[in-house]
Amino acid sequence: SQWHWHDIAIATLAQSKAWNEVKIRFPMAYSELFADHALKHGVPMPLAMAVARRESGFWNEARSPVGAEGLMQLMPSTPRLVAKDLNFPVSIAQSLNDPAVNIQLGTAYLGQMLQQFNDNRVLALAAYNAGPGRVKRWHQRKAPLDAWIESIPFKETRAYVKAGLLYAGIYRQLNGGVQPIVFPSEIMQFSDSDPLLEGLQPMVQPPSL
Repeated sequence: SQWHWHDIAIATLAQSKAWNEVKIRFPMAYSELFADHALKHGVPMPLAMAVARRESGFWNEARSPVGAEGLMQLMPSTPRLVAKDLNFPVSIAQSLNDPAVNIQLGTAYLGQMLQQFNDNRVLALAAYNAGPGRVKRWHQRKAPLDAWIESIPFKETRAYVKAGLLYAGIYRQLNGGVQPIVFPSEIMQFSDSDPLLEGLQPMVQPPSL
């Protein structure tokens, strides 16, 4: 952790079940970059950091089997689209292992997903992982929020959404704030008569940390 090998520190603590080492398991890596770009693109900073933590454990050299790269695991096609909207040079957008580039483009893309889905983090996280087209089709199925999450066809995306919401709450707490796992406005977008509105706590099984 002191050497900033955050991904290895996170994996090692998980392997040893050292769940109480929260500050090492949820490092404030690249916090200035996240704060800057989250503000620019209308993204809650804890949510942006939650995505990076879930995607790569803050490993800037991460590369997935399907070709996603960097801290926020961007596919090569995604930054090209975002860079065009930002008037960002495509040549620089290809430097996805550069944390400054990856965080800027990844946060901008996450901001686009939030805009598409009315600031609903549940839908935005699902779209970031599985694509907005799929999420729009899935959201046509009317169900309370917890049931809708459990009905996501992809196991990876189900786990991704749960982890993203939980991690965002942890990062908010580490920054001195408190927030529910989901907001009332997010619950209402799934069902106006959702009984969860009373407790504001989704009955989804929490993901592994």
